[in-house]
Amino acid sequence: MGETALDRRSRAGSLGLSVTVRNATLDVFRRRGLTTIFSNPGSTEVPFLAGLPEDLRFVLALHEGPVVALATGYAIARGEPALVVLHTTAGLGNAVGALATARVNRAPLVVLVGQQDRRHLVFEPFLTGKLDGLAGEYPVSIEQPVRPQDVPGAFDRGRSRAARRRGRLQRSRRARGVPLVGGGSGARRGRRRG
Repeated sequence: MGETALDRRSRAGSLGLSVTVRNATLDVFRRRGLTTIFSNPGSTEVPFLAGLPEDLRFVLALHEGPVVALATGYAIARGEPALVVLHTTAGLGNAVGALATARVNRAPLVVLVGQQDRRHLVFEPFLTGKLDGLAGEYPVSIEQPVRPQDVPGAFDRGRSRAARRRGRLQRSRRARGVPLVGGGSGARRGRRRG
């Protein structure tokens, strides 16, 4: 009989420990209040999302725009970061407009974008994409963990950055009265000129 990914993940490691990257990441989600996951997953993300524990809530939307919109509303209502899982380059591309809206509204989001196994990236398999820069300047920060064991820490940092660096409201000199979000620590509150 074939073995499922969930069966393989539940096996103890070489030290007899049952901690996997997935379980460690889910623990970070719990500790940091990211217990509701908004997604429209694809084949790349399904192994991570399959068999989620009962204490994590999964919200499915049928397109990436509504996924991000739902998470944006949830984050704004709670005043805390929300977690979004997108499907590779296509999912991120479909979500850019909603991510721009979330940034303008200063909604704190932590966004996971699925990617192929790093060992295969050199061959550019189907659904591989160049994620860096695809969302423009809307992300507050971007991390692409090189090693699997770096994934939980990347989420922890991402959640902290989402909560801290939501961006300051800034007025553009070119388009008076249109709120823009400044990027990072260098953003200053602009003065409105009459």
